Amino acid sequence: MRFTSINSEISELDRGARELSLVVRCYRDTFIDVADSAAFNSGKGQGESGSGDRLRALAVTASGAAPDQFPECTAQLREILRECGEQTAAYVTRLEKERAGIEQALLDFASSLEKAADSGDQPIKSTVERLRLLSQSPEARPLRTALRAAADSVERGLEQLQRQHRLAVVNFQREIVSLHRRVDPSSPSPLQGQNEAFLDRPSLEMRLRETTPGKAWIALMRLRGFRMLCNQPGLDAASQVLAAFLARSRNTFPIQAVLGRWGTDEFVAVFPPPDASVSPMAFCRGILEGLSDPYTCVIEGRTLRPAIDISGCIVDTSARETPAQVLERVEASLLRI
Repeated sequence: MRFTSINSEISELDRGARELSLVVRCYRDTFIDVADSAAFNSGKGQGESGSGDRLRALAVTASGAAPDQFPECTAQLREILRECGEQTAAYVTRLEKERAGIEQALLDFASSLEKAADSGDQPIKSTVERLRLLSQSPEARPLRTALRAAADSVERGLEQLQRQHRLAVVNFQREIVSLHRRVDPSSPSPLQGQNEAFLDRPSLEMRLRETTPGKAWIALMRLRGFRMLCNQPGLDAASQVLAAFLARSRNTFPIQAVLGRWGTDEFVAVFPPPDASVSPMAFCRGILEGLSDPYTCVIEGRTLRPAIDISGCIVDTSARETPAQVLERVEASLLRI
């Protein structure tokens, strides 16, 4: 009986030794994996090799350490990881400050573009007015056609410059949103509040009823492909495209325009009629050119270009219409675009 008991105890000791050896091997492997991963991320994130070298050296030490040395190795690992965490937090803070500075610089530059355009357009408009007044005088009768053609040419050039300017401002705003989402997707963008300027359908219908027929043009727009975008990749991508579209709309339509969302992919702008020489068709063509550049969105760090096509038309209200008739025309026209 004593011999059998000794054999059982030896077998139990052998099993315990095997389990201990397995635990030691698993500890070493896990320790080395954690240290190597932390060293890789430390060097990748900050470009600093100090913590990474210490972690790799500690991993080599742990691979040959005796079990009674494991607590000391663990304490050293925790200390290095704590230092890495502090360095990473400082690095993220520095990135956040740099991102905020770049955003502010872009915002300031876009604002300066708008101010420069406002101050630079007026002299050109005054010159065009003088040309038109001069063409109406009796002394300028032989040159009347040439003067009018020159005024028309200057106006067309000014409109083209304004479109290019608005596109530049929109591109800057789009870069700001994209930069913000790449660095800090969870916090609100500095341009996020701009969406609040767009009326919902009930408010838009009320504004249309209050508008005097004959004193307004109504632009109707449909974003084809937007409904599909809401399903795939999803609402985040749709929100980014919508923000870009609304930003472009604000920089494309006249400043007096009232902008609203009629449906999921339907949008309406109400504004005073432009110069009498501009036809609704030509005005609509210019608006669509300003809104139809490719759209982008950033999803999980990847930049996507969804297929968005914008169609639209202009409803030129008549003084003989009632507000109810204007609403009927808007609804009928939206079904056709």
